[in-house]
Amino acid sequence: SIALDAFDERLSDIDFLAVLSRPCSAQESASLKRIHQAMAQQYSPCGLDGSYVTIDLLQNVIITHAQYNEGVFSAGKHTWVNLVTWWTILNKGIIVRGELPQTLPFPVTWDQIIPDMKRNLNTYWRGFTTDLGYIFWLFSDNGIQWAVLGVLRQLYSFKTHDITSKVGAGEFALIHLPERWHKLIREALNIRQHDPTRLFDSKVARAIEAYRFMRTALQIGNIWADQSGTE
Repeated sequence: SIALDAFDERLSDIDFLAVLSRPCSAQESASLKRIHQAMAQQYSPCGLDGSYVTIDLLQNVIITHAQYNEGVFSAGKHTWVNLVTWWTILNKGIIVRGELPQTLPFPVTWDQIIPDMKRNLNTYWRGFTTDLGYIFWLFSDNGIQWAVLGVLRQLYSFKTHDITSKVGAGEFALIHLPERWHKLIREALNIRQHDPTRLFDSKVARAIEAYRFMRTALQIGNIWADQSGTE
C-alpha cells in the first residue's frame, strides 16, 4: 500500500523485502525474532509483513526463507512466490537501503502475471460464491470492502496491466462497470475510506447484492483476462 500511495494507518501494514547476501544462521534468526518482538511492542499497532531472502531464491517458484507476518517470526517459512508482489517491488518499490529494486534478478512480465492472477480469481475469489465462511463474511462491513474492492483489483489489472490499490480499483470500476453495481461499489469505498455513510438499509440485502456482484465479477474477470492478449 505504501508503494501504491494508498497507506491507511487504520488498515494497512508495512510490507518489506530484505535481500540478504547469505541465509540467516540460527543465531541471527533468533536475533531477528527478538528485534521484531521489540518493535511490535514499541510501535504497536502498526504491523510489518515481510521476508528475508537471498538473491538466488528470488527466481524460484517456492522459496524457503525467514519471514515475519501477523506478529509471528518464522525462520524457515515455505512460500509460493507472489508475482504481483515481485512486480510491485520492481516497478514501484521504495528503497530503504541498497540497490534499486529494478536491479533485482527476477524479471516479471504480464505474460506470467495474468494467468497466475486468473487462477487466483477462480480459486480464492470464487470462494465468495461457494464457501459458506466467505459468504457469511459478506454480511459485515469489512467483508464487503475486502471482497468487492479486492476482486476489482483483479479486473483492473486484467484491463490495464497495472497494479492499483483497493480504492483505485473501486474508482476505476465506477467508470468501467455497469451502473447496476455502482451503489455497492460506493458502499465498499465508503467503508474502506472510513466514511460512515451507508447506502443500504439492510445488511442482508447488501450481502445478497454482494454475492450477485461477485458472481458477475468472476464472469467479467475471466473475459477480460482472456482478452488481455497474454494467453
